[in-house]
Amino acid sequence: MRAAFIETRGGPEALKVGPRPDPKPGPNDVLIRVRASSLDRLDIYSREGSHGVMRQLPYIGGRDIAGDILEIGSEARSAYPDLAVGQPVVALGAGAHAEVATAPAMLTFALPPTCDYTAAAAIPTAGRSAYDALVNRARIQAGEDVLVIAGGSGVGSFGIQIARAAGCRVITTVGAPGKFELASRLGAEPINHYEENVAERVRALTGGRGVDVVLDHVGRRCGRPHSSRSLTVGVS
Repeated sequence: MRAAFIETRGGPEALKVGPRPDPKPGPNDVLIRVRASSLDRLDIYSREGSHGVMRQLPYIGGRDIAGDILEIGSEARSAYPDLAVGQPVVALGAGAHAEVATAPAMLTFALPPTCDYTAAAAIPTAGRSAYDALVNRARIQAGEDVLVIAGGSGVGSFGIQIARAAGCRVITTVGAPGKFELASRLGAEPINHYEENVAERVRALTGGRGVDVVLDHVGRRCGRPHSSRSLTVGVS
């Protein structure tokens, strides 16, 4: 197969494209013919060796996969009977920047009927991170005010949509005109963090009360996106 791979850490010039051995699925994995994959921040950090990310070299980057199942592992066949060879799927796996990749069967799902491969490939990392933070951890409720940091990013844009779908009002920070417009289209109240005082603007929008939940996936150097509940912005 052909793949985009890294043999030495560095800038974009470290990325190479060429033949690599086909991956072999484990008993609980599926093998997928990749139709589309996405690039996220972790791929950049891995290539650079920055932000505490030091992957063993060489490696094929990418985790988000949209494609068709080629093979199902021996254990996965009985554990996940809804998966079938030839089925279009979206998955969170490894080595996605290649013609063929593997993913755990438990993280492989039927391609949503409203998504093409390209759109679906943007879902796993960013969408799952935003959902886990807002729904599983913060347990957002209809009628709450949610502040999403960096609403023009992958996690941020999914966070806006998830919070809006849950019936929340969403305020978000952005730093560029195109991202401002995107946030507005998604139904959020955008704040340009380069031009406005975020805390003051949030207080004004909420009548001085602050927000119920903050989704901040930028504030820590490393680690998972995290949410905080019942915060008054600007008060520690």
